[in-house]
Amino acid sequence: MPIIAVGRQDKLVKEQKLDQLLFEEASVLRLRDQCIAKIRNMRPRNTSCQREFPHILYRWAEWTTDEEVRAWTATVIANPDRALEFLRPSFNPLFRQQVMVQHG
Repeated sequence: MPIIAVGRQDKLVKEQKLDQLLFEEASVLRLRDQCIAKIRNMRPRNTSCQREFPHILYRWAEWTTDEEVRAWTATVIANPDRALEFLRPSFNPLFRQQVMVQHG
C-alpha cells in the first residue's frame, strides 16, 4: 500500500535521515501531499472495510490535523448505517491487533 511506504519515507525526512531516503526529499513531500488528497476524497463505504483503514486514519491525522479527521468521521457516523459500516473493522481481531501494535 503506497501510504505505508510514503509514511516510512516521510518519517525519515522528519528525522533528518535523508541519506536513507529512496527518493529525493521533495518527491517524498509531493507523494505525501498526493496521499493526503486521495485520503480526503475517499468514500467511507470503500475504505472502512479495508484492513489498512486504521493506518489510513492514523497517517491522515499525522499529516494534517486531528480535527480534520474528526470532522470527516463525524460526517460518516452521522448516518447510522454508515456508522455501523465504519465501526465494523474494529470488531475484527486483526484490526485490534494492528491498532495495538501501531499505537500500543
